[in-house]
Amino acid sequence: MESDDREIEDVQIDEKIDEKTGEQEVFSAALDFAHAVRPTITYLLCTTICVSVGFLLFGRGYSFWDYSQRYGNFFTVLGTIWTFRRLAKKSRAAGSAFFEDASLYRTDLSWKKTVGAFLFGCGAALFLSAVLSLLPKIGPVKGYVTHMGLNYQRWDVFLSLAASVLITPLVEEIIFRGYMLNRLLQKREERMAIIVTTLVFAILHGSILWFAYAFCMGWLLARLSIREDNIFYGIFMHAGFNLPSTILWLVYVNVPGSEEALANDRFLILLLGAAGGLVALLMWRLYQLQRKVIPV
Repeated sequence: MESDDREIEDVQIDEKIDEKTGEQEVFSAALDFAHAVRPTITYLLCTTICVSVGFLLFGRGYSFWDYSQRYGNFFTVLGTIWTFRRLAKKSRAAGSAFFEDASLYRTDLSWKKTVGAFLFGCGAALFLSAVLSLLPKIGPVKGYVTHMGLNYQRWDVFLSLAASVLITPLVEEIIFRGYMLNRLLQKREERMAIIVTTLVFAILHGSILWFAYAFCMGWLLARLSIREDNIFYGIFMHAGFNLPSTILWLVYVNVPGSEEALANDRFLILLLGAAGGLVALLMWRLYQLQRKVIPV
């Protein structure tokens, strides 16, 4: 009997230990997430502070919306520079380097992969945009179209172009696929690190369709960055994703009535979508073949 009682006590102790270990695991996961998301919070805070201070200094006579349309990109760029300086300082304090923590390496790069990543992004964006353009303009699709229309109304055209094609891809890849993903990969398995990073990236894009769009894009960018151990190619793929909408924006701004004309030309939309899909598939196939010839 005493032996049985001791076995029962041992089982109860083991269960308590397992329960405690489970709680510790949850706490540990929360700490890992908080550490990984810190650069994202730093970026959001820095840009928000810069935009808000700019509004206080130069927003007299404007509503906040008009001010953000006129000066928002400029102060966001200032916030980005401030963010990078803070991240670089923290990396040095930890005995590392900004480019190493961001996995942004400029040596041993393949121009073929770079061009391929960029063209894949362009093709995928054309395909997805065509699909969304052909859907009925109700519910989430209507919200998506409205959001895109507001983007086309920006006043600082040059800075908006730079932000869309250059600054945004650089910033988001450094923050999400650089710092955040790397920090999670140090503590968690690869799949979980990708899921968490991609979810945060998608949530920050707002509406349901933007969420779905950003989730698919973020997943591809995370897989590419891990596979190549370098976010350089992801930056170019991201730039490719943003380029078609930027070109359309330029057309809409400079050619009156072109937006309505394109929206009503379903054949042209189908043609552009099919071409984009074929380009994306071709670039993906070439990338896979190159990996078989030169394993990485």
